[in-house]
Amino acid sequence: MNFTIIERVRERKNISIKELCSRVGISYSGYQRIKKTNEANITTIEKICRILDIDISELWKNENNLQVSEPVEYYRNKVKEEISFTIIDIKNRLDRLEKLIKIIDNEK
Repeated sequence: MNFTIIERVRERKNISIKELCSRVGISYSGYQRIKKTNEANITTIEKICRILDIDISELWKNENNLQVSEPVEYYRNKVKEEISFTIIDIKNRLDRLEKLIKIIDNEK
């Protein structure tokens, strides 16, 4: 992700970091972390782009203005990871519910 675009547009529109953070709903340190690592969740990136009126695809164009596959692969992996965690969480909850049902059945 090319965070320089965000910075340039933010400055051109005279929006302070503090104001952008407030409108996006992130802390100043969160903003700095995104700037440093070039990583953020898609919701945060979408909010920043909406506020600054930036096409989100612009953040992943290289010097030749060719789209790169990095963001697609990155978010595909993030979604797979989230789904995996969700499935594990659901399985754990089901296990706990089954144990509770057994306890209740044994007390009858």
